[in-house]
Amino acid sequence: MWNLWTVARQTRTRPSEITGVFDEWAAYQLDSAVVWVGTFIENKLNEMDESEDSSGIKRFRPKYKLEDFLDGKPPKEVKQSIPSAAEMRRMSGVVVR
Repeated sequence: MWNLWTVARQTRTRPSEITGVFDEWAAYQLDSAVVWVGTFIENKLNEMDESEDSSGIKRFRPKYKLEDFLDGKPPKEVKQSIPSAAEMRRMSGVVVR
């Protein structure tokens, strides 16, 4: 999914066009999922931890690395913020009963 996100952004092409999904609803669902995952990971990669070094100078270090998301085992605090499948369906406009 991350690779599809990066290729789509670099080529300015919809993920569904890259993968050859022609059904409009399926294309919309794939595009939405890829955008959500890509944006989520990018936002997490931009988070910083602040600390002071021994001389008292504030340092900022990335809180996460890309590998944290690509190994299939996201950090615990990140995993808790990922919506469930039912929540994702509601966000995409699918009626959940």
